[in-house]
Amino acid sequence: MRAPRRIRSWLWQTVAFVALVLTLLAGCGLPWPFPQPTPDPKLPDAQQIMQPLEIGPNAGDLATLDPALVNFGVDYDKAQLIFPGLVTLDKQQHIVDWAAEKHEVSSDGLTWTFHLRKGMQWSDGAPIDAATFAYSINRALDPCTGSDVASYLYNIKGAQGFNSSPCPVGAKSSANSLIGTSIVITDPFTLKLTLERPAGYFLAALSYPTSWAVPKSLIDQYGEKWTDHLADNEGFGGNLFKLTRWDHQGHLDFERNERFWGQKPILRRLEYTLYRDTDAEWSNYKAGAGDIGYPTATELANARSLKRSNFHQVPELDFFYLVPN
Repeated sequence: MRAPRRIRSWLWQTVAFVALVLTLLAGCGLPWPFPQPTPDPKLPDAQQIMQPLEIGPNAGDLATLDPALVNFGVDYDKAQLIFPGLVTLDKQQHIVDWAAEKHEVSSDGLTWTFHLRKGMQWSDGAPIDAATFAYSINRALDPCTGSDVASYLYNIKGAQGFNSSPCPVGAKSSANSLIGTSIVITDPFTLKLTLERPAGYFLAALSYPTSWAVPKSLIDQYGEKWTDHLADNEGFGGNLFKLTRWDHQGHLDFERNERFWGQKPILRRLEYTLYRDTDAEWSNYKAGAGDIGYPTATELANARSLKRSNFHQVPELDFFYLVPN
């Protein structure tokens, strides 16, 4: 089910929480390639399981796991576990390379070149390379995909016009493409993106899911329903984890992706439970279910004193506004 278009906070509302999640997964600092001491887990690997309790934006479920369609923070952080981006954010919210080993920009600020890490693979062994990212970015802009967050990529030359063009009736993808013009695969590990005009925030925009790698083979096979098959067989992923369960009834399980190209996370397994409302989620947490819970506003005082709770309160950059009817 597609997420309804709602009042949307700016990029940092979402990415701040995601960076926090990745910090937790790595044990100390973000996972490779960031410098960090070798963790010393208190529990054996078989017991490295975390069970977060959260609210699902779609009546207790995720709205989507398709990076081209992600609108909600809850969807964002689940999708980032399995789909790698060219860049990501460190603990200080600075842009750093991720699937890209390094990047460079031309003197006029128009051409960005990303040199990808070699040996990246999906959990089924298929390669993740420059063609993967070119396809994924072009797909997010393709009018037939129907993304309402494609504007994160409008800095790319021709992107807005391409995205605004009509989708042929009954077509799964447009006959037009930016691949070969403003999205260029120089070689299997080099991707060049050409912009309409210089944009200092371009790398920050690439940390949004619309530019993350997605599996073309799975999309070709299942079309719009491809994310329903991510958990088939032994699960699928291309980042730190792979998805092994999504029952659309509030349960998602992620297993450590042994094919991840960098340092593996300490956590072996993540078992998410999503609720329709905060009251039910918080009541279950207080009753002993799960490892992470979110209190209601009226329960903040009790949350601070709850014996089983290691209470943390963090600031969040956010804004809300009213739209005249």
